[in-house]
Amino acid sequence: MIKIPNNVLEPFQNALANEHIPERQKPFYEMWLRFYLDFCERNDCPERICKASISSQ
Repeated sequence: MIKIPNNVLEPFQNALANEHIPERQKPFYEMWLRFYLDFCERNDCPERICKASISSQ
């Protein structure tokens, strides 16, 4: 599984905090983010689509 880059992980964690996601659930959100980024990497997902999806959260 890929490592989430800090420039993606930090805003993602801030978004989770803003939405008041419980601490015990945050690892699951990060796991699904890894799956999504891995999917994009393996399937030649256009970078603009992946970035747009991440920035909209």
